[in-house]
Amino acid sequence: MRSWLVVLLFLVLLNPAQALAERIAVREGVVRQTPSPFGVIKKKLPYDTVVKVGKTQDGWLFITAPESGWLHGSAVSASQQSLRLAPGKATRTGAVADKEVALAGKGFDKNIEAAYRKEHGQLRYDLMDRIEQITVPEAEVKKFAEAGGSGRAR
Repeated sequence: MRSWLVVLLFLVLLNPAQALAERIAVREGVVRQTPSPFGVIKKKLPYDTVVKVGKTQDGWLFITAPESGWLHGSAVSASQQSLRLAPGKATRTGAVADKEVALAGKGFDKNIEAAYRKEHGQLRYDLMDRIEQITVPEAEVKKFAEAGGSGRAR
């Protein structure tokens, strides 16, 4: 009886169909119909969303939950914990400063931006604000890549 239980447990753990859980590690993870930067967008998943990965292909992950489709591997982290930094906590390279925590992943908050404006008055934050408002439709990006002959506009 005991040996059957061990065999059953072994088979379950080695099941290739068992999906791996990963987390979205960017502001938005873009799920596409095909494994291509120009594949039709099915859904955008917010930062820290847990996804189930089925198979991989050329740097792309086929996810099965919460939406099925293709997500680029650079958009996820295999960590089972949320990617959160805390001031003063050690990392691989040393302690994390308060300012680094505020900037990491999420960008500036109002207080950090105000402090940087005070310290670096010559910087043009208004230009960054304008740049962040620019959105380019996927079709135009694809057309641009095709015109440039990059060969990546599939």
